[in-house]
Amino acid sequence: MRDALPEANCISFLLGLPGLIFYGGDFWNVLCSFAATDHQNATLGDALRWDKVGACQYGKFASVLVGRQCIWLTIGNDLTGIDALGVYTLTFTFQLGRFYTWLWVKFLYRVGLTCYVLHVMWRAYYRHCFHLARTLTTHGLQRRTTRGTSFEIVIGDPTALILLDPIVSTAFTLDIWFSMEYMGIAMVRATQFVDLYTLFLAFLYFSRTVWFAYLALALTSRSLKRYHKEHWFVEVDPTIVAVCVAVYAIPVDYLQANTVVVYVYYYLFRLPSSAEMQDHQVDVLFGCVLLTLLIAAIPILYGFARTHCCRETVSVPYASLDYNSVKNRLLYKLIRSITLRRGLVDESGGSLYAAFARDARYKMHPTTSLRSVDCFVLTKRRGRTTHLKRLSLLSSLDRMASDPELAISVATSATADRTFAELEAHDSSFQLALGAVPSPWCS
Repeated sequence: MRDALPEANCISFLLGLPGLIFYGGDFWNVLCSFAATDHQNATLGDALRWDKVGACQYGKFASVLVGRQCIWLTIGNDLTGIDALGVYTLTFTFQLGRFYTWLWVKFLYRVGLTCYVLHVMWRAYYRHCFHLARTLTTHGLQRRTTRGTSFEIVIGDPTALILLDPIVSTAFTLDIWFSMEYMGIAMVRATQFVDLYTLFLAFLYFSRTVWFAYLALALTSRSLKRYHKEHWFVEVDPTIVAVCVAVYAIPVDYLQANTVVVYVYYYLFRLPSSAEMQDHQVDVLFGCVLLTLLIAAIPILYGFARTHCCRETVSVPYASLDYNSVKNRLLYKLIRSITLRRGLVDESGGSLYAAFARDARYKMHPTTSLRSVDCFVLTKRRGRTTHLKRLSLLSSLDRMASDPELAISVATSATADRTFAELEAHDSSFQLALGAVPSPWCS
């Protein structure tokens, strides 16, 4: 048993206790009084006075009751079954409310959100992929295509387009907020390293919080475009963001609940409650706002800071499969048909990235890399790949029509021998040379 501590200094006793971050005033009063008692010289009668002593409190989110939590002390070690004078077991419990109607509402909300995501995927990406397949079937890559030529399309990953939709990212963020009671359970699990399986479950659940970062990227992208400050930000890879948030969340939660930072949450959880109820309940509203901001800040601070410390240097051709997101590069290496050795196959396309490199204002979405969205067309003759064409969506290009100095002009007549449009670079400007067929894709 630890030495008796003055109540004012009991934080050193509390650190490491289960669920500490959610302890309200009543919990602190009980445990600080317990810590201030001299248990080493206590008699059996003194020890029994602390048996079954505890407190309960309400758990709320934005004044809505989400559960009840209790702590209590028992004499002896309940984990080993050994009773000894001066040894106590602290039990922390949290009981979720049984809101069956609300659970059905959340289920229907998620079904509707899933349908909307599928709609966005089709509207923003997959319908264009079908159009690409029809165009290649009818016209090929060029008007004069030799006999025996076939085409293979490697479809990209539309994830970045979905993440940049502010409706999607806002809806997923709200979904997390609607389930803050489960986030609290995951946070308690994340503050211990004894049960690794439980810690792993918390890790999986906390991976949802990546939507805070994606929402921040979507809103920042719109703000940068509105104020023409695209050059202030270096785009980030959505996969790297997800990995960083997952790795960042667990240690941050552990530090928040096992260091003096817990004081911050103690006072934040008291703020929404009335003075007479502050010791009897915790309202996690402002704590959730702080957690959201901490996670949302990860990619934003990185994107702004990188413009000052290190600019990206491109050593890979824009047309190459290697000029891609981390996830896509790994996936492409697993697909034997497209693991091409550079130099053996002609590569072309990716003309939009030359414009992005010259001036970030040409990016329609300056915060997030859209390289993974691109499709690759493999030209094959007698089963052998002879050419690789990279195609990007024209919707990712801002033609800057409102800026005479940066405006991208459009060639008056389509190029007869080329199916898809191409962005041509001149000394101080760009021109969009149209292809023979109207298409949302640009080579």
